[in-house]
Amino acid sequence: MKKRVILPLILLSALFSSVFGAVKLDAPVSSVTVYQGRALVERRAVVELAAGETQFNITGLPPELYDNTLLVFKQDKDAPFLVKEFEYRQVEAEVVLKEDESRLKAKLLALQELLKSKQDRLDVLDNKMKFYTAMSAKTSAQAAENLGAKPVDVKNTGDVLSFISAGIESALKEKRTIQAAMVKAQDDINIAQSELTGLYSRNTGAAKILSIRLSSSAAVKADIRVKYIVPNAGWYPYYECNYMAAEGVIEAKYYAMIDQSTGEKWLNTRLTIATGSPLYDVTLPVPNPWILSEQEYRAYGGGAAVKSKRAMAPQPMADMAEAAPAEEMYQAKAPQAVESFQQDELGIKALLTGRFDVLNTGETKKAAIKEMKLKRKDIFYTVVPTQNEAAYLTVEFENNDDMIMMPGETALYIDGDYSGKANISNNVRKGETLKFSFGIDENIKVKRTKLQEKKGESGIFGSDRKLDYGYKLIVENYKAKEAPIYIKEPLPFSENDKIKVELYETSDKLFAEEDR
Repeated sequence: MKKRVILPLILLSALFSSVFGAVKLDAPVSSVTVYQGRALVERRAVVELAAGETQFNITGLPPELYDNTLLVFKQDKDAPFLVKEFEYRQVEAEVVLKEDESRLKAKLLALQELLKSKQDRLDVLDNKMKFYTAMSAKTSAQAAENLGAKPVDVKNTGDVLSFISAGIESALKEKRTIQAAMVKAQDDINIAQSELTGLYSRNTGAAKILSIRLSSSAAVKADIRVKYIVPNAGWYPYYECNYMAAEGVIEAKYYAMIDQSTGEKWLNTRLTIATGSPLYDVTLPVPNPWILSEQEYRAYGGGAAVKSKRAMAPQPMADMAEAAPAEEMYQAKAPQAVESFQQDELGIKALLTGRFDVLNTGETKKAAIKEMKLKRKDIFYTVVPTQNEAAYLTVEFENNDDMIMMPGETALYIDGDYSGKANISNNVRKGETLKFSFGIDENIKVKRTKLQEKKGESGIFGSDRKLDYGYKLIVENYKAKEAPIYIKEPLPFSENDKIKVELYETSDKLFAEEDR
């Protein structure tokens, strides 16, 4: 019975020795590469090593990180030390709690000592300023007393007053600096006290700790990096697209909407946005069965233009500009928000300029990626008469930029005026086309009229029934010029072998008003 009790105690003692015998290593998040659905986090620690072996512990890593992605390495491959081993292991929460408690108490003591020393210096400065003030009053009184009795030594009096003024100014300046430092120290004390209070509200149980053992042949400053992949983080694209109708281009602003709830804070961190996504299933796909489905739409009009009914009709927006802008207008601006782009076999990475704070709240941070100018390829009106009688201004653009435009929400503008929202549903690579609808043009009217329905029966016993449906579409153009119209009309489709569908011949012929 005694042996069963002693063994866990020995193991627990060894565990405490392993944790508390190691040096606590501070390794803040230095950079993050954000993918869609996860993130690659890098932490950095710089520490002075003595010759021999040293064990370090890093706490605060997110518990849900993918263990098989954890990597510890030295930044300088030629540095005279070795990452001998590392282990991300589960320990008793009380062990980590006691270590954090000891660290926070030491931090609090140091901050309190700092605050006390600053207060002592303030007291010295206050006494110094009292001395200068008294000296100034005495000098002024002495000068006034001597003014009527004997000649005043103006130079000597001026030197004394200048000395006093400079002393007071210097003391006030130092006092302001000390007061600011005291405010900062008090804030740090409040934070440390809050963290210490929060320790005791932790759930006791399991926790994780990264233990690293380094071996050095000499005293050296070690630059260590820790990398791992975590879930519960990601980004999605957001666009602001301003269609400049007269120039025939769209000014597109590309943003990354970043969020994370990984359990750690990304403070003062370099951010990289990546289009790839690691850790997905990379098993080669197997072809699925090819199942034929119905054709949903038939296009009428073939891109033909509907002639204008009024030569001088009002034109609310210059959407049919004939002049082609110069080719240089389509060149993308030099990216201001991105420090560098990197394209590899799996996607594009954009290193954002500057540093960012992304807190562990799940709230979205909007970060600019790039500004682009996309060339207009085609412009026409889209009409779906079965849905409504509206003509939607539709413009096709070519992505002439190396950056892939990934699926995301888009805010649309025409010449700076808000038009509405749209979505990019597929990846649009360089050379590919994307299409936007910028709204309804009231100068184009569409009417769909159902013709008289015909019914009939055939067969010897009249067992087959035949139904004829017909529709007449009328499109009227009140614009000042011809307008290309693209009409979408649904076709009937039968999933019953006994029901046959035949389409009568249709005509794309354009009729004048008097011929209808």
